[in-house]
Amino acid sequence: MSCRDVRRLVLLALLSTIDHPLSAVRAQGGSCTNWNTLMNWAQTSAPVAPWYSIASSADGTQLAAVINNGGIYTSTNAGVTWTATSAPSQWWVSVTSSADGSKLAAVVGGDTGPGRIYASTNAGVTWTQTSAPNTNWWSIASSADGTRLAAVVSGGGIYTSTNAGVTWTQTGAPNADWRSIASSADGTKLAAVVNNGGIYTSPSAGVAWTKTSAPSTWPATWTGIASSADGTKLAAVSDFIPPYISTDSGATWTETSLSYQFWVSIASSADGTILAAMLQYDAPYISTNSGVTWTETSGPPGQSWSSIACSADGTKLAAAAGLRIWTSQATIQPGLSVAHSGTNVIVSWPYPSSGWTLQQCGEPANPAGWLAYSGTISTNASVKSITLAAAAGNLFFRLVGP
Repeated sequence: MSCRDVRRLVLLALLSTIDHPLSAVRAQGGSCTNWNTLMNWAQTSAPVAPWYSIASSADGTQLAAVINNGGIYTSTNAGVTWTATSAPSQWWVSVTSSADGSKLAAVVGGDTGPGRIYASTNAGVTWTQTSAPNTNWWSIASSADGTRLAAVVSGGGIYTSTNAGVTWTQTGAPNADWRSIASSADGTKLAAVVNNGGIYTSPSAGVAWTKTSAPSTWPATWTGIASSADGTKLAAVSDFIPPYISTDSGATWTETSLSYQFWVSIASSADGTILAAMLQYDAPYISTNSGVTWTETSGPPGQSWSSIACSADGTKLAAAAGLRIWTSQATIQPGLSVAHSGTNVIVSWPYPSSGWTLQQCGEPANPAGWLAYSGTISTNASVKSITLAAAAGNLFFRLVGP
């Protein structure tokens, strides 16, 4: 059976009322992910500049990238073309995006000294300097809707905003050499790393912080962290030790099989399954099983990689490297999952999952019985789903893709 055949079979979700509304989830033909296209990176048309940080919308089509001692550029076609925004020339060090790409926020600071936080509510067309203090900002993260922001200060604290950056509040996080921060989709779960100081998490949108069991002394000089949409899966990178992963919101951590090298950035899909980890002077690595195993991509040689971002489904990657911006894309098979909600059954799958169509039938052995699902499909920042009332008999669902 070819990879394409397997992708068209995908997962069948069997709904039954024999004992309870759901009896099983069946996989027919297994899974297939085409990572061959992801092994190669394409240089975009972004101008030659010292790019420092990059952010992506959930579907990967809208990108925002900042130049250290320059401006901010955006792309609305997954990096094919780029437009200079009206943002002033600054020592930009980090940028973040809402799921739809309409709300952006970027910070000035890093090694260059104090700076401000700027925000845009129109996809970067115009920018406003927020009321955040003039300090040594290092990293910023956003909720899916862009209203909740969290930013860290090198040698200072952590600040949050609940109104897209209009006002800011310093949290109870200790003053430390903070380097990176990540947020869940709803903005309530935050995780931040300290250079040679450990990893902290907050389940309360920054109100309270807990130092986790992750290594907190040299050589654990943490440089980046990423989070799944629900905040349960975390992945962090360091200058001198392998990346670490957590599947319980940071309560416990596991060292990955990657080598001791200069890891500088990491990105995660919405479900935390796909991770992209970036070395400073070597090609990025990809994991499709939440960091258990890794594959090196064929990145362009001789690049000084600095930042990586990915779409919610993990199929589109964008990276700032050297003086260029690079992108890569793969075709990934989304999987169906089934869950109870009272007397209802919910069938869900990752979003955006472009090109995949939900079908249903009463008897999967009859090929002619498969029809496109015609009911209501709900969509949020990272999941598509349908809700069904329990009914007698069996219903089968599958996703048919490209």
